[in-house]
Amino acid sequence: MKGLLNKITPEKYDVLAPEIRAKFKGCHNEMMLELLFSKAVMEQKLNEVYADLCVDLKGDLAEASRDDEAAFCKALSTRCSRESAEIFS
Repeated sequence: MKGLLNKITPEKYDVLAPEIRAKFKGCHNEMMLELLFSKAVMEQKLNEVYADLCVDLKGDLAEASRDDEAAFCKALSTRCSRESAEIFS
């Protein structure tokens, strides 16, 4: 997964996003979310790509289960809040 995230760019999104989304489905979502979030923080020039990926992942989870979608949104919100608290403290 990390290797795919290392390769993603706006130009490669359409090719790599389906692979990333498929790997996300087979893994522990919070662990994958943490990896995705960390990459977004470290590579701020690709924030839009990572945001698009989160939207796509949320959609995938919504199709599978409302509980999974809600858990993803809560985990993402919690991680964003934690990052903001670290920055502004």
